[in-house]
Amino acid sequence: MQSEDRPIHFSTELVFDKREFDKAELQQLYFDLTQSPDVDYDNSQFGQVPLARFYTQRGEKSQSMMVILPDRFGVLEEWVDIPLSEFIDKATAVSAKMMEQFGIDEYRAQTVLMRTTFGLSHFDDSRKFIFDQLCAQKGKIMSFFQRPVSSGSLRFVLPATPQHDGTFHISIEPYKESPRELYVEVRAIFAAQHTSLLNEGDLENNIRLTREFINENIFPFLDQYDTAQPVE
Repeated sequence: MQSEDRPIHFSTELVFDKREFDKAELQQLYFDLTQSPDVDYDNSQFGQVPLARFYTQRGEKSQSMMVILPDRFGVLEEWVDIPLSEFIDKATAVSAKMMEQFGIDEYRAQTVLMRTTFGLSHFDDSRKFIFDQLCAQKGKIMSFFQRPVSSGSLRFVLPATPQHDGTFHISIEPYKESPRELYVEVRAIFAAQHTSLLNEGDLENNIRLTREFINENIFPFLDQYDTAQPVE
């Protein structure tokens, strides 16, 4: 399997005690963020749900966004065209400004969502890789379902433990845009009782931990099956 993946989506969401925001505060936040070298939002929308959305569109698909709700905010990169380090700089800059401007002492939880794809080396069809090679279901599906299977997925939930921060929700499925690629999604949830969320270093560590899990755990798990011969 190709060792270099192709990230599609980075996002993180930070949860705090619910509070009220007024439009003037949010407008000031948008102005302050436009002065930050790490943030590049150039459009804003204000409403009720979400309370505010700041965003930048690049090219046909790529988009940076910040979304604010009464008890949380999210920082997103859709159709990723920036390195992870730049996303982290943006998330930590936004987090610091939220804590400073709105008196947030700590975050109750953090989620990190990453979507990426891996290219297969020995399979032209990622469905056959998942069903036949990884799950050993060759010839065992059609006779029961009586119709073709267009897609399917593997799903795992890995709970937090004393040795491992965060609960990881993992989905692995064929990538509909490219038959030779696998789509991988990891949603990591870090609760305050399991993980420190007091400063930007903690927030960065959680983002990097999620990315490292994809590279160091999910990739070798899948790579062991991407061989020319069936895996027993």
